[in-house]
Amino acid sequence: MRLAGALALALLVCTATAGATSIARVTLPEMERASTVVVVAEVKTLSSGDGLDEYQLEPERFLRGGPSRRVTLSAPPLPGIALGLERGGRYLVFAERRTFFGRWNRLTVVGYPQGVYRMLGDLRAVNEPNGMIVLKRLSARLGNA
Repeated sequence: MRLAGALALALLVCTATAGATSIARVTLPEMERASTVVVVAEVKTLSSGDGLDEYQLEPERFLRGGPSRRVTLSAPPLPGIALGLERGGRYLVFAERRTFFGRWNRLTVVGYPQGVYRMLGDLRAVNEPNGMIVLKRLSARLGNA
């Protein structure tokens, strides 16, 4: 639990001197350890409200967590940084429970955009910060061999 807390602090948004927003680097092994939910899903809806962006996902496959027919991700809107989730897109998502504004326990992406991988067919996923993931290997590392 302390590791998850330390990772959550590491993921806090840092403000650069020029006023730009950035996210601390999170590696794939760190995301694998911190995630309570790892899911391949299609984005059904996007919405904003209560100071958070919300994404309704329809899961295709859980590698950790679940099962559930619908997953809701919440994320604070950050200037210049987007999760990269688009309606109708299929993604591999690493997520954890976080508390927002001291009262809402929500599912959010680990590492913000680093925890979102665009699916390439059914066997692989990719994102810019961490490259390609082969789902079969990831599943084995997560204990789903």
